[in-house]
Amino acid sequence: MTPRPVRSPPLKHAVGAGLAIDYRTGVGEHLPADDACANIAYRVDVVEHVADVSAVVAEAARVLTPGGLFLLDTINRTMISKLVLIKLCQDWPMTAWVPPGLHDWNQFITPAELRDVLARHQLREEGPDRPRARDLAARAHPPRAPGERGQALLRRIRPPLLRRSTPRHGIGP
Repeated sequence: MTPRPVRSPPLKHAVGAGLAIDYRTGVGEHLPADDACANIAYRVDVVEHVADVSAVVAEAARVLTPGGLFLLDTINRTMISKLVLIKLCQDWPMTAWVPPGLHDWNQFITPAELRDVLARHQLREEGPDRPRARDLAARAHPPRAPGERGQALLRRIRPPLLRRSTPRHGIGP
């Protein structure tokens, strides 16, 4: 979800690939979607920019079907992330390439903090502890049969993921 309308490149890609994608705009804390309507919820570079991480995770859990996947990418709050992402990329004029104030290091979340938030919303972590980009790329782009479309890609993605661990709202597995 994005608070801004989806521009033409994603829409063009979907139409060109023959995908029926329902693009919607919204914010992570209030998704314009029904309960248990999505098999996959994906948040990339979001939780380090929101005031209430728990609300964003709660919304992802709310829209997931039982057993659905929640894919999440965020920045770990370490001294290295402070040096690289805050100082080098943002604060120091000679090396800065992102807008000042884009990231606040205090909003970065540690793995332990993230696990606590996930557990509060019946999500559990699965997969390797430290995935490598090349491993994820290999999983995300497996060989396809001739004529097979992008929908198969969604069925095959198996990166580290978070699953709804218990049914919600009386919906069974």
